[in-house]
Amino acid sequence: MNGIPRPVVLSTAENQYGSTLRQRTYTCASSVKAMIKTVEFITSNSTTTLNNVNISRIVDKNYTSQADEPLWGVENVAQFQNTNVSNIHLLWGLVNNSYINDSEISTIRGKALYLPVSYFNSDMSTFRDNLAAASVFTAAWNTVYEESAWIAGVAAGGSPSYSGDIQYSLYLKWRDLSQTESGAANILNLIWTDLVASAVVGTKTGFENNTSVTNSSTLGQRAVNRHHSVVVYDNLLFAIPAFVTLFLWTILFVAAMILLITRKVTCRMLLHYMNQTSLGRAVYDAEHPNREMAISSSTVWTKEVGNKQIGIRAYNEHELTVDRKPLSSTASQ
Repeated sequence: MNGIPRPVVLSTAENQYGSTLRQRTYTCASSVKAMIKTVEFITSNSTTTLNNVNISRIVDKNYTSQADEPLWGVENVAQFQNTNVSNIHLLWGLVNNSYINDSEISTIRGKALYLPVSYFNSDMSTFRDNLAAASVFTAAWNTVYEESAWIAGVAAGGSPSYSGDIQYSLYLKWRDLSQTESGAANILNLIWTDLVASAVVGTKTGFENNTSVTNSSTLGQRAVNRHHSVVVYDNLLFAIPAFVTLFLWTILFVAAMILLITRKVTCRMLLHYMNQTSLGRAVYDAEHPNREMAISSSTVWTKEVGNKQIGIRAYNEHELTVDRKPLSSTASQ
């Protein structure tokens, strides 16, 4: 990562012509670590709303012994699937002690867990499923390094630009942070936090209020609703075109039924006129008159002359040109 250049003599204006600048360059590597925190809140006036609830302290959770530390689990990749960790988003999280020897997951006990890598070449715009926890944390780093942190003033891959090229306040923040190693690392952390927060804040599993579980091995149950596309008019004035169309369709339908019932129009008659007005039959009958073939069925006509070629007159500019001469008039006195 290249930091924002600063004048060697800090009293010199940054953009002064001929001034000497110093630019720091950093090599960065990032990973994601999950851990449990202890959060303390304070409230005022015994309020029952969250507006007056403030966080007073956030510290690492303290464990009395190693046996009290949480048990973390990561999904195993099946060998028969002929795949590896770069082809799948691995599920991870806290697991019960009863799964410590489960063949489906790998477990480790500790205060924190470094998350597995994400799907190869995935970013915030290419999620493979709707499980944010399985992909968003590591995929966000791909977005930080490949798109957000280096594209100047341009949004790409569904994420905004964090370069500071067109936001002066962000430019000043990056200028100050990029002067130290810890500050440069904080730049990437801030971008990552902003991306992840927009993806996971408000995420719900759907099992929060679920109380009926059939057995202990079931996480929960959710109702599946079937959605139908329905057009609803808040104001019936907007439905006038639909009513007019329905009225005209009803008139045509009633008229058609009357003609069919009274035998004024029959299905054979309709079929006959449909055949006679088809473009191919009309053009061929005009060039090769044949009454028997003209009134034949579609099957017979297609079999006999359906593969015939119809010639089209070639373009001739002189045939399309009409000579126009001005009219002359003579006057007699």
